[in-house]
Formats: sequence, C-alpha cells, structure tokens
Amino acid sequence: MLQTMKHILTHTDETLFAKKFGYNNVEKFTKTKTLFLECESIQEWLLKGHYDMVNSSLEFIQKFDFILDKEILNSFFNQSVLLKDKYKKITRSKSYHKNKF
Repeated sequence: MLQTMKHILTHTDETLFAKKFGYNNVEKFTKTKTLFLECESIQEWLLKGHYDMVNSSLEFIQKFDFILDKEILNSFFNQSVLLKDKYKKITRSKSYHKNKF
C-alpha cells in the first residue's frame, strides 16, 4: 500500500493533490510529501507524528481514502494505533528501567 501511495504522489500534479489534501499552499504540501516519501513504512510515518498546521500524519494518510479502499485503510489504522500504544509502553518501560538502576 505504501508503494501505491508513493507512486500516486510522485506521478500526479502537486497542485491537484494540494487541494485534495486541504492545503492552500503548494509549498507546504510539497514539504510534507517529501517527508512522507522518505519514510520506509506507514508505521514509521505515523510514529514520527508529523504535523504541518494542516494535517497530522494520520490525517495525511486518511486523505488517500478517495483513492484507496476504505476497509483496508481502517484496518491499517487500527493496527497502527496498537503499534503506537506498544511503542509508548516500551518507551516508558525503558525510561523506568534507566531511572531505576
């Protein structure tokens, strides 16, 4: 799915996508798009928690719903929420163990 999203972003007019994604400024969309294209997975993008004053990382992915199947996106988001929760728990656990010893 990530490869499909990247392909769509790189082969479609930026002005069109900027409007579809809710951006008034094409430059802001281009910066966010570039950061997204650098990610190796959607999980990485979501864990980075990007926010560009228009869309959060999750909202940016949700804007693809007009292209991709909504059921696939919803199942992926459910998985990513669980992943983020696990990441937070591991981070807390690591900081607890660092401070404990």
